Amino acid sequence: MLGLAQTPSAPTAVSAARKADVVCILPIQGEMDALTVSGLADRLAKAKAAGADAIVLQLDTPGGDLLATLELCRQIKSDYPANTVAWVRPRAYSAGVITALACREIVVAPHAVLGDAAPISAMPVAGLITLPAAERAKLEAPLLSEVTDSARRSGHDERLARAFVAVGDELWLVEDTARGERYVVDVNEYKIVFGEEPTRMRGSAAPPVENTETTAEDDGTSTTEDEPQDSATPTPPLMPFRTDALRQPETTGLSSGFQRDQSILPSRAPLTAADRPRLKVISQIDAANELLTLQANEAVAFGLACATIANESELQNFFGAKQVFTIAAPWSEQLARVLTSWWMRTLLVAILVICFFGEMSAPGLGMFGLTGVACVALLAGGSFLAGLSQWWPAISILAGLILIAAEILFLQGTFISGGLGVLAFTGGVIGLFVVSDPTPESGTKQAFLGIASLVTAVGTAGIVAWLLGPRLQLMRPWQAAVLHATLGEISLDSNAKFAPPPAGTLARAVTDLRPVGKIDIDGVRFDARSEGAWITSGTNVRILRSEGNEIIVELIT
Repeated sequence: MLGLAQTPSAPTAVSAARKADVVCILPIQGEMDALTVSGLADRLAKAKAAGADAIVLQLDTPGGDLLATLELCRQIKSDYPANTVAWVRPRAYSAGVITALACREIVVAPHAVLGDAAPISAMPVAGLITLPAAERAKLEAPLLSEVTDSARRSGHDERLARAFVAVGDELWLVEDTARGERYVVDVNEYKIVFGEEPTRMRGSAAPPVENTETTAEDDGTSTTEDEPQDSATPTPPLMPFRTDALRQPETTGLSSGFQRDQSILPSRAPLTAADRPRLKVISQIDAANELLTLQANEAVAFGLACATIANESELQNFFGAKQVFTIAAPWSEQLARVLTSWWMRTLLVAILVICFFGEMSAPGLGMFGLTGVACVALLAGGSFLAGLSQWWPAISILAGLILIAAEILFLQGTFISGGLGVLAFTGGVIGLFVVSDPTPESGTKQAFLGIASLVTAVGTAGIVAWLLGPRLQLMRPWQAAVLHATLGEISLDSNAKFAPPPAGTLARAVTDLRPVGKIDIDGVRFDARSEGAWITSGTNVRILRSEGNEIIVELIT
């Protein structure tokens, strides 16, 4: 596509900056999020303790969270060893390519691909959401700043780096055959050099544009895309362009350390119309309606990747290392990712609400109560395993349910305990989804996701309770699991054969029926439920009918 010559898979010599004795590979797979960052920090500590003096981030990711990506880039530049290399194996889209640019060097596996890092907004079920221009620009700004900084540190062309993020950028590759150099130019520099609108070739089979003026340096015999280059002919080096403000004279030396920046790097001067006779257009690199995405050979040709590495053996030779080992993500990180996903949290909250309904209909810490406690533990445990240590949402949820239960059982009609319980429960569920140090915009989106999850969970639980509520008392496993409280010396054994008293039998309430409680018939106590008004302890009642193991009674007036 770009008329690129073949590049050797790896350099023959190991530079001093790259040389390492012990190399540790830290794989990054799947979507990148706050859990990825915290998990990598733990694995990095283990790698350092094992003596690793070089870190390889092995990338296979479709992208990830904006804030998590920026935090990981910050850590790579400040906390990771200077000799940190990204290995794209086999893909690094979006957050992946931004992370790769933050490393000292990038290597690629054969047939790897990287790029397409524009910020997007997505919601569960709804999918991708179109961003207004102003909001897109606001999200692009920190990413453009990040990739520009990374490009200047590592000596990449920042126009290429920015083209991964910015929609609307157009880039061309031009070659100076006299100097044996290639340059990346944008639309403005193209117009200055050639004095005309650029010929756009992306998305078509059109041949590359050739300069119409022939000079002594370019006698019309140069190779174009229509004429394949000899694979033995080396590709001219790409001369990166950086901003004029920090551009230094070409005699400035290079720094051998990773902490290089533009202020100490040479950079080409902006091209002018005087350079036109020496230049020809090789190909268009990026179009206005697409984001820059590069295959492995293109990344190497453009200088973004320094080598093609197929396996660990070649990686060891690349570093000149004595040992290469891998620290994969532990099982707890995978479990935490499942427990902290929006769908799992929604499911756990729905089950928790159903168990609350069940526990209110069958008092006593039985299967409903135990299952509900397990749901709260899983909601809190996911954050704990993820290293986020946010216990307060689960505590708030549990406190909210206790306050609501107190309103139902003891403080009927006050609405104070119940209102506080609803607020605590709602705040706890929303808090489960606000797990980072977000900007106001991202915090709002996370809170909205929490509200949507809460509405979905409570709605689902309400439907299930409405459909199955009347039948729950007939389900033997549930009934057998309920631990009935013993209120006197005589109590009905849950394993004994149940013989319900006939309708019309008189009894006495030995507990409050609100609406469920206990009644006494000739010294034997039964579960009972009031039909109509709630009944206080010591009141005489009449049996209306039996439903499973529960007796329906009414107040004798």
